Amino acid sequence: MISFSVAFDPNKGIGNKNVMPWHIKEEFKVFRRNTMNKNIVMGQTTYDNLPGKLENRIITVVSIDPNYHPEGVEVTNDLIAFLKEHQFDETEYIICGGASIYRQAYPYAHKAYVSFIKKEYEVDTYFDVFEMSDWNILEQEEYDEFIYRELVRNVDLEDDEILLRHINRDDTQAIYNNWANDPEVSKYVMWDTHKSVEDTKAIMDIWMEQYHKGVIYRYGIVLKSNNELIGMIDVVKFIDGVPEIGYNLARKHWNKGYMTRALGLLCKRLFKDGFKEIIIKAIDENIGSNRVIQKNGFEFIGTRKIIHKDKEVTVNSYKKQLKEE
Repeated sequence: MISFSVAFDPNKGIGNKNVMPWHIKEEFKVFRRNTMNKNIVMGQTTYDNLPGKLENRIITVVSIDPNYHPEGVEVTNDLIAFLKEHQFDETEYIICGGASIYRQAYPYAHKAYVSFIKKEYEVDTYFDVFEMSDWNILEQEEYDEFIYRELVRNVDLEDDEILLRHINRDDTQAIYNNWANDPEVSKYVMWDTHKSVEDTKAIMDIWMEQYHKGVIYRYGIVLKSNNELIGMIDVVKFIDGVPEIGYNLARKHWNKGYMTRALGLLCKRLFKDGFKEIIIKAIDENIGSNRVIQKNGFEFIGTRKIIHKDKEVTVNSYKKQLKEE
């Protein structure tokens, strides 16, 4: 996974004459907390101008000089190749500047650790490609001289009727009310009906932690007409690198075509991100779910028997492959 750590002033200024224009002790502590014992990536100029050694980090320096080999760090001569190689890794690589490196890495970043400095400074270097509208806030901390935000990439997917967006803690009650407490919704899925909203809060804690740790394809399904959260769709796991999709939908919205639309949107996203194949499974007697899968062009590949909630059932497996242009 690619992330970046940056501090900038209200004009998105990040530096002046190759040095940071502010010296805020609490902001340095935040940077240290976020990068300690992790992989960090920076340009040669940034590395050469560090005021001191960054201990307990694995450092990769980007340099176009084939003879540049400082002791104790890794060197890459091709930043874009590096970003593409590690974009979907479980291991996190945190981009730490400078401006050119930020600019090139920005489209590949899934997370961001950003300190919004409150005061304007004299600067000559900017992180001009950053737009807050590209991001959702996971965490926020207020300090005297800056606001710190941990962000996750806003990858909303939509058509004319529905929007897929990241879920957040504010969705907990709606998830419980709209489907998690309904035994008819949980009948064919792996999780049990939630007995109270406390069950939903507990799983939400797990989901939020997963958002923090890596690239997670988990979306709430929202009706654009009234902003109602009506279901969820996500990649439940990867099998030999192939994503497997799961979903659920509030019962009052069954048989309206919404899940067919949501599945189509997620498939497009996964293929766009470079996956060549997608798999999905459905219990045979869940006629509606099998129909959704078939409408999205998945190919039936076989069945198997399993014990599901103390009952033997037949599970149908499907796959969909990227069509080469």
